[in-house]
Amino acid sequence: LHPKYSKELHCATLHSLEYIEHLHETKNESVHLEEKSRLDPMTGLLNKYTIQFLIDEYFNQMTETETTALLLIDMDHFKLINDTFGHLTGDAIISETAATIKHFFMDNSLCGRIGGDEFMVLMRGISDVGIVRSRCNRLIAALSNAFRSSQQNLPIRCSIGVALAPE
Repeated sequence: LHPKYSKELHCATLHSLEYIEHLHETKNESVHLEEKSRLDPMTGLLNKYTIQFLIDEYFNQMTETETTALLLIDMDHFKLINDTFGHLTGDAIISETAATIKHFFMDNSLCGRIGGDEFMVLMRGISDVGIVRSRCNRLIAALSNAFRSSQQNLPIRCSIGVALAPE
């Protein structure tokens, strides 16, 4: 190749590589922003809109033979905890509650935070309804014991409402 064309080809290649790198970075940013928009920033659980959308989608495709449980989890008297111990403590409790919920429902379930102290879990493909009762009871016990330390004993309680489908 003539030196003039070789230099132009080299410049064009560099510009092409820079452009490809820019596209890659833009795509990564886009994926990161999309993921961020689906998650609750404090807990890392699905946010209210995402979990509602995914649950609607699931129920629209669900077969009549599948058993599914929808759980609504509400932290009892959480405002009192926030007012007494402060918002930093309240935020820590919300984060720890979310981690506990994730732990108990990491199999075939969707978990989300739908409000300040409210969470939603969709348990899919349940083979025995007793599993739902057992997990709820274990979650309630785990949360009531999760916030006891040598410095303070925080009275954490939660209520769980359960709806079964297709029943």
